[in-house]
Amino acid sequence: MNTHEIKLSSNTLIKCVKHYDHLLSIFNDGILPRWNLEDFSFLSDSNKDSLRMGFPMVCFSDIPLSKLKDHYEEYGEYAIGLTKEWGMKNGINPVMYLSSKDSLVNKYYIKMINSIFSKSGTHPLEYKKFERINLIKGLRYLKPYQGSQNGKDRLFYDEKEWRYMPDTENESEIFCPESLFDNSNRLISEKKNKVLKKYALNFELEDIKYVILPNDLEVEKFYTYLKSDRKYKANYVKIIRKIITAEEIKVDF
Repeated sequence: MNTHEIKLSSNTLIKCVKHYDHLLSIFNDGILPRWNLEDFSFLSDSNKDSLRMGFPMVCFSDIPLSKLKDHYEEYGEYAIGLTKEWGMKNGINPVMYLSSKDSLVNKYYIKMINSIFSKSGTHPLEYKKFERINLIKGLRYLKPYQGSQNGKDRLFYDEKEWRYMPDTENESEIFCPESLFDNSNRLISEKKNKVLKKYALNFELEDIKYVILPNDLEVEKFYTYLKSDRKYKANYVKIIRKIITAEEIKVDF
């Protein structure tokens, strides 16, 4: 690669979480898929339609550290960064962002979404299994160019999102209806998330590029965990060398 070439993406896939315990869970149990409610109304030919369904997934971003500030402020200042080679080996793929409904590719996906949700509100379960499952598997990698999230207008395209989806033909582990989510877009029953543990993404020390913690106090706490944990105490120094704080990223990148 030309040394003067400007890179607009990273060689690292970043997974941000909002709580310290969530980061420890990643180191203890791997990265677990969780059910997310996705809204496909942007593909509807009617502004009145609410076309939503849930998928199990893990979301990453390949934003360079220098551009990460806005991302972790939204998704959490705890993060693990893993090599993109690791991600590709585990079947993680970038999403496809769709913009204007008038574009040719969007017209194709509008036909797809309308074949799953009819205007009368027909649920996907009423379609033939083969057609339904294959269409839904494709929809899992679509995202609007821009939209609203948590009451804020967001340019989703800037997130440079990659997704991991469990590789299964089990219909109940591919999608679920909106009715299983509450008003906070969380599954009413956590049992469906627990079932996904068998699809955990595991990694080795050499797959880790960065561990991001909010500040030095959190780093000290993480040191203590690494030095006492049976799994990591023999190699904790290798992980410590990969640690960077959100405060450093704000100031130095």
